[in-house]
Amino acid sequence: MAFKCVLLRLILRWREELVADEISPLSEIKEMFADGVRIDGGRAHVSPGNGRGLFIEQHNGTQIPKSPNGNGKHADSHADGKAPHSADSKATGPIRVLRLVFKTKSSGLTFQTYWLDADGNTLHPALGKAANGDNGNHVSSTERARLIGLAAYARKAHFHYEQETGTYTMQSLVEIPNFLKMVLPAWKKLFSVELDDKAEHLLKGTRAVEIEAVAERHTGSHPGGRTELNLRWIFRAGERMLTDSEISALTRHGGAPTIIPNIGIVALAPERFEAYRSWQQNVSETQGEGPLSPYLVFSLFSQARFKLTLTPEIESWRQHVLAAPELAPALPEMLRPYQRRGVEWLHHLCEVDCHGLLADEMGLGKTLQVLALLAIRPIRDLPSIIVCPASVVPVWKEEIAKFFPKIESDVLKSGNDFSKRKDSVLWLASYTQLRKHRALLGGTLFGYAVLDEGQFIKNPDAKTTQTSFAIEARHRIVLTGTPLENRQLDLWSI
Repeated sequence: MAFKCVLLRLILRWREELVADEISPLSEIKEMFADGVRIDGGRAHVSPGNGRGLFIEQHNGTQIPKSPNGNGKHADSHADGKAPHSADSKATGPIRVLRLVFKTKSSGLTFQTYWLDADGNTLHPALGKAANGDNGNHVSSTERARLIGLAAYARKAHFHYEQETGTYTMQSLVEIPNFLKMVLPAWKKLFSVELDDKAEHLLKGTRAVEIEAVAERHTGSHPGGRTELNLRWIFRAGERMLTDSEISALTRHGGAPTIIPNIGIVALAPERFEAYRSWQQNVSETQGEGPLSPYLVFSLFSQARFKLTLTPEIESWRQHVLAAPELAPALPEMLRPYQRRGVEWLHHLCEVDCHGLLADEMGLGKTLQVLALLAIRPIRDLPSIIVCPASVVPVWKEEIAKFFPKIESDVLKSGNDFSKRKDSVLWLASYTQLRKHRALLGGTLFGYAVLDEGQFIKNPDAKTTQTSFAIEARHRIVLTGTPLENRQLDLWSI
């Protein structure tokens, strides 16, 4: 017996969980204690002659560990509720209560263990590095046995033990509610338990998160004073709105069940998370870090997976965008009826801070329609730019000279660029020359930016496409007779 005691003390200096593997699971009080234990009216007694003399006394709701005394008599509770002195506790004082302090953290449900002194107020760490450095933490063999029992219980409940900090953590979000409901009440019969208020949220199980996009319109800092879109994303669990840091924690886990300590376990349905993630990614790639264009609100109407709320101002603007375009003033006589409708439509989009893709077939006069727009709706304080294949630059010059001679134009080339002229000239640039002058684009704001033969930028990763994205303009227009050539992705960059 003496040899077994020495061996047990050595093993306990390592890790309680490893020792617990050698101890029978303490699933019931009868299994935990000796065969000679009898429980009588809230008291437990140990008969002499048994070496497993660990038992519990209930007194005023506090669980007190006890061990048999050295002369083989029963060890009964004291009337004052203090733990009795046993043969093992003569050197160390009364056997202390083991308190488990539970906390709700984003990593899971955790608890740390403390010894509660007889005064009922002083706590000493029972496990971890802090326990070794606590001068008041002298552990008796009976108290060590209680730690072994705790380790066995914790392992069975699937808690993971961190030896450095002495912390037990349950990370399974599926098991946490069941533990709190079914297992913890049994633990309270063996240990003193302190549970934080946040743990109540975990009892509710996983709560679904709803997404709402609130769209507002305001005039911001975009170059040229263009109206911007202010989009607020609201994540809501019931009536509780998540903070920015809580949203970040949830989305960082891909919407999977996540512990938000002040709310509980929350989750975002995969289809809702994917809709939100895709929209954010697409906007980031097309808009960068700059302000959002107001027309992006239309892309939200195709998303049935989250709620969309428009302020009265932006709803009125949306209805204005969808309304039939008004007749543009003083259109040139040479325009055919369908060309007049095209110019009126482009004029309408400029008026409502939107941009257009004019996809008439080849030979239907896309060049003429754009020049008519620039003539009837000029932006006199800014230059404009038309980008096209090098072979088409002479065509634009001829059309300007023939139909709109009052429009002053210039050709972008080496030695003749935006830094030389600051007036409201119409620049004609090939895609090649635009790439060569990319460094100048960041310091130039254009009134109109027109890309002719827009299929040239269908590859999002091409240098030509990236250079075109660098153009800052109040109004952007793309012309192409073949907006779709092979796949829908051809439209993405346009």
